[in-house]
Amino acid sequence: MTNTDTIGLPAGPPRGPLEESQPAWHELELRVGQLEADKRGLEHDNKALRQLLERVIEHRQKSHSELVMILTNLVSKLPLNDVG
Repeated sequence: MTNTDTIGLPAGPPRGPLEESQPAWHELELRVGQLEADKRGLEHDNKALRQLLERVIEHRQKSHSELVMILTNLVSKLPLNDVG
């Protein structure tokens, strides 16, 4: 029986000191910060696009309403005997 079998740990080199893992941790923190900044930027873009879409929809609704009113007005001016 080997020494690793008795304690239940896999064989391999011992873990390095804390200093070896700190650069990787720092890189991870930088990456998370970058992702959070990207997320904020995407949220801002999403908000701007949503506002633009709402303005386009509102403008289209107003244009449609105006067109219906113009057509209604024109149809009402037609003589009754010309309709049909």
